[in-house]
Amino acid sequence: MTFSPRSDGQLVTSGTGHIRFWEMAQTFTGLKLQGAIGKFGQVELSDITGYQELPNGNILSGSDWGNMLLWEGNLIKCEIRTSKVKNCHNGSIDVVVIDGGTIITGGGDGFIRIWPLDVVQGAEVTDEMPVFELSPTKEVPLFGMEDGRK
Repeated sequence: MTFSPRSDGQLVTSGTGHIRFWEMAQTFTGLKLQGAIGKFGQVELSDITGYQELPNGNILSGSDWGNMLLWEGNLIKCEIRTSKVKNCHNGSIDVVVIDGGTIITGGGDGFIRIWPLDVVQGAEVTDEMPVFELSPTKEVPLFGMEDGRK
């Protein structure tokens, strides 16, 4: 669960098979927290463990199959992968962090990958190409770096 760094009264929660977008709403009995569940549409339902709010207000999340999902409101704007046959990570994306002009993802495959923030924020898809393809600018393996670490 994280609070929005840009909008007071907004937060995001995620977990097994869901992501939910919450905001404070004024009702006749006072302030209430109202949530909109993320709609996966034609994208396979996923456990969401890593996500980050982008500077433009969209949410970038990982998935348990290794691609990134770009959310606009509570709908998926697009799925991001590296090529037609390769996912961003081989397994779940558990960490998504913004550092300056880059996005850093950490996956269950033991890799940290760096992605250009501006390209991800501007990702667009068409009916002919429903998935946005992007290559990482850098990757760092975390396995084999020290004795006993896998």
